[in-house]
Amino acid sequence: MRVAVFAILPLALAACTTGGAPQQSQGQRIIYPGGEQFAPEPYYATNGSWRLIVDDRQMALTRMDAFRTSQSTPFLNPMPTGYVYDGQRFAVAMERRPCRLEGSDKVYPDRVTIDVGRDQLIGCGGPASLFDVRPLAQRPERPEPDRYPQTASVRFEPFGEAFRGGGTEPFWGIEVDQRIMTFDRVDGGDISENTPSVVETFDGWRFEGRDIRVEIVPGLCSDGMSDRDYPYHVDVAADGRDWTGCGAPASYYVDGWESGPSLVDRR
Repeated sequence: MRVAVFAILPLALAACTTGGAPQQSQGQRIIYPGGEQFAPEPYYATNGSWRLIVDDRQMALTRMDAFRTSQSTPFLNPMPTGYVYDGQRFAVAMERRPCRLEGSDKVYPDRVTIDVGRDQLIGCGGPASLFDVRPLAQRPERPEPDRYPQTASVRFEPFGEAFRGGGTEPFWGIEVDQRIMTFDRVDGGDISENTPSVVETFDGWRFEGRDIRVEIVPGLCSDGMSDRDYPYHVDVAADGRDWTGCGAPASYYVDGWESGPSLVDRR
C-alpha cells in the first residue's frame, strides 16, 4: 500500500518548574513540583510570534510564518543558570530569571533561548498552566465542526474520516483510518498496525501505537514544494526516527493519492 507524500516542516519545545529544579523520572518524563504533589505538565514558551511546547515525548516549535519543527524530547541537562535540551534539530535553553513578554506585566520564571538552524529565538517560558494559551494568529485551534462532522467512531479520530499526511527528505506518508494506520517510506516499505484510540493532547491529537506514534496539530502547514497550504501539522515517530510534515482529512484530496494530492479550498 502506498500512502501520499508531502513536503515537511519541523517543530520544537522545553521544560521548567515553579518552585525548584525539574526532576526526571520514567525515562524522559519531566516532573514539576505543585504544592506537595509532583505532577507531569507540559512546558510552554513564547514571545508572541512563535510558541514552544514540550511534554514527556516531544518538543514542538511553531512560528507565525507556518514553520514548524519537532523532535523527541531529549533528556534535560543542567547548565550554570538553568537547564538545556540539546536536541538533534534544535536546542532549547531555559535560564532561571524573571521574564516579561512585551505588552504584559505578568512575570514568567524562565528566559528561553531556542537555536534552530541559523535562527535564535528569545522569549519567556514556564509550566503551561501559567500561560493563557491561544493559537498563533491565523491558526485555528480546532477545525470548524461543520467541516469535520463527528461520527459514531469517536474512539478513532476527530474528523469522521481517514487522515492522510506526509513529508519529504526522504519522501514518506501516513494514513490513519478506523482500522489501520500505515506509515510508508518510498525507499523503505510500509509499517502498519491497528489504529489505537485517539488521545487529545495539549494542542491537538495523538495516536499512540506500538510501532507508530502520530501527532496531529491544527495550524497552517506549508507544502514547501508548491503553493499548497495544508490545515494540519503531522509528526510521526516510526522506523527508529522522527518525521515531520503536513496533512488533512481524506476528503481534502481531489487528485490521485499516488500522483500528488492537492487540497480543496472549502472556506
